[in-house]
Amino acid sequence: MTFGRNWPGEARADRIGVGAALVAALLLLTGCGACRKAKGAGDPGAPTALARFSLLEGAVSLKARGEVDWKGASPQQPLNRDDLIRTGPKGIAEITFFDNTVIRVGPNSLIAIAEEPGDPGTLDRQVKWHVTSGEVNFRTPKKAAGRRDSAAQLSTPTLTGQVAELTKADVRVEDTGASDLRVFEGSGQVQTKTGQRVPVGAAEGVKVDAKSVAGSATRLPPPPVLLRPAHQAVLRYPDPSKATTVLEWKPVEGAMYRVMVDQSAHFNVPFVDQRGLQASVVDVRGLAEGEYFWRVATVLQGFEGPFSDYARLTVQRPSVAEGKPPRLVVDSFDVRTNILHLKGMTAHGASVTVNGQRLEVRPDGTFNEFVMLDKPGQQVVLVQATSLDGGVAEKKLPVVVRF
Repeated sequence: MTFGRNWPGEARADRIGVGAALVAALLLLTGCGACRKAKGAGDPGAPTALARFSLLEGAVSLKARGEVDWKGASPQQPLNRDDLIRTGPKGIAEITFFDNTVIRVGPNSLIAIAEEPGDPGTLDRQVKWHVTSGEVNFRTPKKAAGRRDSAAQLSTPTLTGQVAELTKADVRVEDTGASDLRVFEGSGQVQTKTGQRVPVGAAEGVKVDAKSVAGSATRLPPPPVLLRPAHQAVLRYPDPSKATTVLEWKPVEGAMYRVMVDQSAHFNVPFVDQRGLQASVVDVRGLAEGEYFWRVATVLQGFEGPFSDYARLTVQRPSVAEGKPPRLVVDSFDVRTNILHLKGMTAHGASVTVNGQRLEVRPDGTFNEFVMLDKPGQQVVLVQATSLDGGVAEKKLPVVVRF
């Protein structure tokens, strides 16, 4: 991320000359209204900008203080106190404050830029923002020498939070106003409208309900361990549009999960963002050729922990020299009524289907599954194993199905 040296609206000394004298004479003729319009960036009393947009994705709108209409946000646009920022369903806005505090406003969010009293350019100036709805992820820099207060402040309809320097955290607000603050690194403190104060340490979270009642600080679950595909795996499918990519991670007892897949490691606009998953595996169908990134967060006791490090995978079509069939062994199979019980083994990383239905394959390549067959009578069941490079091995099993 690149930060500019000069912020829009910074005061600069005006040059005095004949031209300035002529401008002054014209202003006297046109009245005080023009005088007010002339006050701006060149006025030593004008405030410096608090922040600016450092990244924009999707629909992001801005309503400046005193304005009636919402307008589309622009990169590097300066932001000041009481400016409102709104993101759409796939909108992302990254905002960098004057002290290098960075906040990332998630989709479907509404926030306001705020500021504690203090003179521009002094240590008394305080970074602050208010979240009306949605989610904001943020990080604070090292505080300037001599500063004694918190690095930044945030607020929601039900809480006010203070965070220390070098803190990475996330605040989320539901439609009811209920809020939660999760601190991944660093520390902070939450104060509710009812006067409760709750300190929040690293890897802890606190919830405040719609009535502004806070719970105790709760330990966040650790990020899950991603199992497959391995980081930097290359998946080769003869027809990617019909292929299924299986994402799997190490399960945590009693947990739920959130999975994100994007074509960018920044996960600005993920095309997969599934919450509330109970299984530690998810199928992603029809990935086009290209590079993808995926990550997973664990949700335990109502708190979503930090995301895992991302894993990168590449989807390709196999070349002529590729596509060696994997090992496929069927140890036993048996049909009872219309249920096929199948045991066997394939190569590590290969996927197995029975008449197109995917089986669960263990990390060591073994499988032991039950498959429902739809058609009655004597028939042939097709078992296929597909390797990571797109090679296919087949077994045809004669069976009789009796309903």
